[in-house]
This record gives sequence, structure tokens and C-alpha cells, in this order.
Amino acid sequence: MQQRRVLIVDDTTPVRVLLKHTFKQLMPNYHAVVSPNATKALAELQQQPFDLILTDYDMPDMDGLELAKKVRQILPDARIVLMSASDFCRFCDDVEKMNIDGYLKKPFNVDQLFKSVEYALGNHDSFPPYMPQLTTVQTN
Repeated sequence: MQQRRVLIVDDTTPVRVLLKHTFKQLMPNYHAVVSPNATKALAELQQQPFDLILTDYDMPDMDGLELAKKVRQILPDARIVLMSASDFCRFCDDVEKMNIDGYLKKPFNVDQLFKSVEYALGNHDSFPPYMPQLTTVQTN
């Protein structure tokens, strides 16, 4: 089975390290590449294709929705999951317009990450059938 390629974009080093380690150790069907900001992520996308972009919303050079818009121009079929500690309602309309494939509210756990990634990549068995197209995964 071919590994799915995931680009992780987050300006916080511990988050990048933890996510890369999580994919390597617990999600062996995925190959994760990390980027510290949106500008470097776009350069990475010019070099190689990715199946999924897992991006933070709040970043200094451009926010996750701006990055998503540019990703759609380079890789229209890539799946995008947005991560944020912010309340999702703050940018819900923009997310729907951008056709974002998932949302993770920080902090999240490995199970929530796995389900969100699987759902975004088309494994809709990862969620109960009542989950909306734009899936919000939150911790209690």
C-alpha cells in the first residue's frame, strides 16, 4: 500500500514535532512533512504533491484560510484540514466557502486526529453518519 503524503503547517515547533512523531509512530500509512509557515509550505507544494494539508489557522505570515486558497490553485484535489484553538464559529462561513475538508479544535487527541484525517481523505466510516460534511472535532 502506498503511503499518503501529509503536509503539516504550524508555526509552533512543539506542535510540528508532536504531529510528525504521531504520524510516524502511530499512523504508518502516512508520510508527514512539516513546514513552519505558509510561505515555506507553498514552496514545498511546488516541489512535491500531497494528499492532505493539515494547517494551523493562526500563523504570522498568512492564516490557514489564505493558505488553503493558494493550495487549491496548486493542488485542487488536495484535502485540507484546519486546526485552531479559536472558536470555529469565528470563521465558519469562510471555511465553508473554501470547501475545507475538516476542522480540529486544539487541543485534540490522537484519535480525533486520526478520524479527522481519515474522514478528509474519504473514509467516511471514521465518523457516525450524522456528522456534517464539515466535521468539527472538539475535546471536552
